Amino acid sequence: MIISEKTRDLIFEIREYSGNSLSDFNDISILLESAFYDGNKEKFLDIIFKAKFLSGMLGIFANESVEQSSKEKISDEFKEQFIGFIDEFKALSEKLNAKTREFFEKKYFQLTPVSLENNIRFIKDLTICKNFFLDNPEHLKN
Repeated sequence: MIISEKTRDLIFEIREYSGNSLSDFNDISILLESAFYDGNKEKFLDIIFKAKFLSGMLGIFANESVEQSSKEKISDEFKEQFIGFIDEFKALSEKLNAKTREFFEKKYFQLTPVSLENNIRFIKDLTICKNFFLDNPEHLKN
């Protein structure tokens, strides 16, 4: 997929905002291009909202001071939200070209530990995007 100059400029701003902590900036660029210039902005905004929620839940799981029983109580909610995230991510990727869809399918939508790891990293990247747009809402107006 060809990434426009506008999207490259935007991803540069997001990378700068994150202190260069974006892991998969190329994948984020593809979704940004699709969201802002192919008419999928609402789906993208839904995905970054869900990613931020999931990221918060991952923080709870990683927090050793949270009791195991509390973690077990939210694990079903996490699973449900994670499945919803994957479904929305798949729906957004359906608008992409076949080669890019196949790439996303292999990287994010397989039921493997590597795919899960890729999704967790991507959720963190999307959370950075969500925070960026919360702090810079003017970028949502184009």
